[in-house]
Amino acid sequence: MTTYTRADLARELVTLGDIARSYWVPVDNLNKWRERYAHTFPCPVATTAGGAVYIRSEVEEWLRQTGRLQHPQDAQHDQ
Repeated sequence: MTTYTRADLARELVTLGDIARSYWVPVDNLNKWRERYAHTFPCPVATTAGGAVYIRSEVEEWLRQTGRLQHPQDAQHDQ
């Protein structure tokens, strides 16, 4: 079992909007990919009134593995 600190959680728990801003991917594209590739796109770890919450590293890895991370060297991680 992985143990996360509060800082880890603050960095890792994100919405699709957060991913869009961090990786310069339009949120509309993320929504389409989430629906179209539901069998491989990472599952949300929670759903709140504000929407689904994902683990940043899982979505980043999916973007990288599927060739959708446009500028991997430029990926910014909001601290």
